[in-house]
Formats: sequence, C-alpha cells, structure tokens
Amino acid sequence: MAKLPKAMLAIAAPVVVAGAVTAAVLSTAAAGSPGTRALGGADVSVASAFGGYVADAGPARRMPGALSGASDSEAEIVGTHAAATATTGTLRAGSVLRAGKMLYSANREYALAMRKDGDLVVSSLKARRSLWSSQTPRNRGATAAFQPDGNLVVYSRSKHALWASGTRAAARAVLDMGNNGDLVIRSSAGGPALWSSVAALSVLRPGQGLAPGHALYSPSHAYMLVMQSGGNLVLRNGKTWLWSSKTGGHRGARAVYQSDGNFVIYSRTKHALWATGTRAGASSFLTVQNNGNTIIFSSPNGFALWATGTIR
Repeated sequence: MAKLPKAMLAIAAPVVVAGAVTAAVLSTAAAGSPGTRALGGADVSVASAFGGYVADAGPARRMPGALSGASDSEAEIVGTHAAATATTGTLRAGSVLRAGKMLYSANREYALAMRKDGDLVVSSLKARRSLWSSQTPRNRGATAAFQPDGNLVVYSRSKHALWASGTRAAARAVLDMGNNGDLVIRSSAGGPALWSSVAALSVLRPGQGLAPGHALYSPSHAYMLVMQSGGNLVLRNGKTWLWSSKTGGHRGARAVYQSDGNFVIYSRTKHALWATGTRAGASSFLTVQNNGNTIIFSSPNGFALWATGTIR
C-alpha cells in the first residue's frame, strides 16, 4: 500500500472504502468470521481504553513495580504525602489512590477520583462533568497505583491490571492534576510531559480501543469519533455525520487498535465487522485532527497509512 507524506493529506482520499473490510484483512479472516484472536494476532479480550495502554481483562499479569514502595498511608492520601498532594494536586511515584479517594487541582476546580465502581475519572467540579476516564467501571474495589517506574495503572482487587498509561520514568516522576483539568505524568517536577489526559482524548495507540458509547475527540473538540452502542463507528461534527463504518445493527461492538496497527471493529461474539487493513509498528497511532480528518500514522514523524478523507 502506498504511503502518503503528511504534506499530501490535504488532497488525499481515504485509503480504505468506508464500511468495507480490505483485501488484506480478508486474506487473514473474512469479516464476520468467528475467532478469539484479533486479525493481527492481538487478543480481543484486552479491555478497550482510550488514553492508556494495556489492560488485560482476563487472567492478567501484574505490571512491573506494581504497588511496590507504596504504604497504606500513601495509598489513602492521608499519610506521608497527604497535605501536600491534596493541596498541590501532585502525586509522587510510589503512591496509590484507593477507591473513594480524590486528588484535587490546586485551584480545587478539577479532581482525579478513584471511584468505588473501579473507574478512574478526571472531572470538572464546577461543571459537574467527566473529562476523561480509564473506562474501567464494574470493578468495585479497584485502586490506581502510580508505580515507582512512572506507570499509572488501575488494578482490580485481585491485582489484575485493568488499564495503564504505558509510561516509563525514574523514581522522580510526578502525577499532576492541573488547574486546567489536564492530568499529566511528568518525568520529574516541572519536567516534560510523558502522558496527558487531554492529549489522550484524541489519540489511540496499539492495544487501545473504544468501548460502546466512548469516543475520541479532536483537540478542539469540534470533531468526535464515537463507537455507538448499536455497533456503528461514526465521525461527527456536532450532529452532522462525516463518515461511518456502516456496521450498525451489532449492539455491543467495539473498536480495537491492534498491536499490528490494524483498526478493527469486533462484534460482541468476536466477529470482525470492519477493518482498515493497515499494518504498522508500536509507534503508530490513530488520531482525530482539528480539520475533521481521522488518520492512522506509521509514527509521530511518519506517513499516513489510512484516513477517512473528511477534511473540512
């Protein structure tokens, strides 16, 4: 498949016809064919979560450094770091946020909450709405561990990894709940951002996906790629549809951006309904841009492998 440089995206047509599974996909498994493995070899039992890596919903392994170095006092944000973290909105590596506990921004307008249902959520307290979520509800008793290796992980009560930021940093890493509502993981206090909840809303990386009812947004929030509960993946500008996968009628379907760079919609019974047919490495990503185009790039400085062709 021909690779398109970024400079050509303004005139490029989509590589794949919407609603069709490409020949590359059909050669592996026909659309609608049963299977427990994703077309690119990724296990579809992997829980979908935008804004983070991994999350094995099945018999999961413990993430490196899991819970090590975190005391009960740190875990409840009432001990070693208590006063500072509750006021400044910062957690140091090795801390744990237990169910029902919150980390506030310094201006007290935003909060990171480990909800009792197992979902890790960034919320606007003034607007009373969620801004970002780990998409891990129905896991009562789960905890969020900001590990000594700089990885933020949501664990079930049985220590299964449900979601992770996929970050790696030294012990000086910090988790900041910003005054602008952006949750940021930095390599050190004042250091460069390694992960951001705001940036995560417009990007999917290998191993991530969209569960029914969840969406990716362009940085401007003008465009939204939403996995509808009825099984259709739709790119919208307000109420205007710009593109869809034409996979409606499959309630509970979800979209998975696989480890091989293929973006696939699976039914609840693990049937492939639609796919981009792309192949790419771990540096690839799918993003919704401010011009209304949704694109899969081979790497941050790479080529466009697939696009909806919906430039506005």
